[in-house]
Amino acid sequence: MSSSSVNFEILEKYASQYESCQDSVGLIKGFWNDRLWYQLSEEVLKFLQLAIFDANADAIQLYNDFIKHFHSKINQLVLIQICQRVASTFANSAEAIVFLESITATVESHKEATLFNNVLIGQLQLATKGEGINKAWDIIDATQKELEKLSDISAILHSEFYKLTSEYYLTKADYGLYYHNALRYLSYTNEETLSDNYKKQLSYQLVIAVLVGREIFNMGELVEQKVLKSLEGTEHDFLYQLIKACDVGDTSAYDSLIASNQDRINNIPEISRNLTLIKEKVSILGLVELVFQRSKGERNIPFSLIAERSKISSDEVELLAMRTMRLGLIK
Repeated sequence: MSSSSVNFEILEKYASQYESCQDSVGLIKGFWNDRLWYQLSEEVLKFLQLAIFDANADAIQLYNDFIKHFHSKINQLVLIQICQRVASTFANSAEAIVFLESITATVESHKEATLFNNVLIGQLQLATKGEGINKAWDIIDATQKELEKLSDISAILHSEFYKLTSEYYLTKADYGLYYHNALRYLSYTNEETLSDNYKKQLSYQLVIAVLVGREIFNMGELVEQKVLKSLEGTEHDFLYQLIKACDVGDTSAYDSLIASNQDRINNIPEISRNLTLIKEKVSILGLVELVFQRSKGERNIPFSLIAERSKISSDEVELLAMRTMRLGLIK
């Protein structure tokens, strides 16, 4: 295969129109001529991240005119990453699904790439709502079964799978499973690759989930996530402060934040209609914190102290303690 068999016209167009593209175009052409497929694929992936490809037809043209000439020669997982970026520039999810489905035959001999491509299709199906949600679940179910058969699975596949799974459970308002899968998504994801807006959106949803998820009490897992700091200094900064107060069962800080942010809370129905549940969780975590601040020999705590810490009446302490023990948080 010679360089004359490939159409460099679209690359030359970018090099002439955008000075910022010139170095990348030069590298891409050089890697092509030298048959350096790994370097070529990585540079093309980097090139496609440029904002000039956002929401226009240039990415698919680049794929058809250039990338198709070597798509079978490169790492197939990188190929799917390239296709993921191309799909993101389509006007609607339906068109993007058709494009990714057209890649299926190309990667059918590579198991992980096939699963990766299916997961991306699942994400797009989920975005279409309606019947797309059921189609997304079918992909989740089938992919989970295949992943259980594999070893040494790439981080990118795990990342996108748990992103799909978490977003599916979010559509079902299953906050426990959403939270569990979203944390797994973060464990396989380089946060530096996430946009600032996505970090804020993800952090917002995670805080909501941990507050209203009935069986979620280990809020420290979320507080430790770097991504959560994306809420600092934003309109949702109070949620960041709220989750930190809840984590240590600080009922005074919690009450103060609720009182001073009533208008914001009223605009978040998931929180406003679950304030009783959230307050109970804060009280439970306050009791847990009180217990573990003491040495094992000093854990006979007066009801009056628990009532003061949790801001409840003495009559409510026994029920609080029973609930906390039933959850397995103290013994």
